Amino acid sequence: MWTQSYFGETIGNANEEAIRQYVQNQLKVMDEMEERFGQLPLF
Repeated sequence: MWTQSYFGETIGNANEEAIRQYVQNQLKVMDEMEERFGQLPLF
């Protein structure tokens, strides 16, 4: 499950590096949206 403020999931066989890369990618996406729209959408 993912929202702008919360992420929760079982990781199964994912290692720490895979999770770190996923979170960093999500932060980049949020930064790009903020630059494009001036603010993050509520929904």
